[in-house]
Amino acid sequence: MRAEHKGERRPSALPNFDDCLSVDRPRLRRMARDLSRPPRADERAAAQRLRLQADFDALLERSRAALLARRAALPVPDFPAELPVSARRDEIAGALAAHQVIIVCGETGSGKTT
Repeated sequence: MRAEHKGERRPSALPNFDDCLSVDRPRLRRMARDLSRPPRADERAAAQRLRLQADFDALLERSRAALLARRAALPVPDFPAELPVSARRDEIAGALAAHQVIIVCGETGSGKTT
């Protein structure tokens, strides 16, 4: 039998919010945790819970939309065929996968920064 430690974390049933901005994730987790607790019976608590649910839904939607917009705005890599370095693209990618640092030498205008 294994003793439980006080600082041990239990698996959580709360979502991980991978489809939201990382800056919003802690607040969303906190709000989701608060919403997962059993509701209290008084009227004031019910109003607070409704407000919390509305705030949670709004933040979740806004955060997901912002992440989608950010991902859509990412530039698409372009490797013009007329640049000499583009012909060695696969070789350079393999070297990058195998080594932390590589040095690419070539003439000015050969596309090294591409």
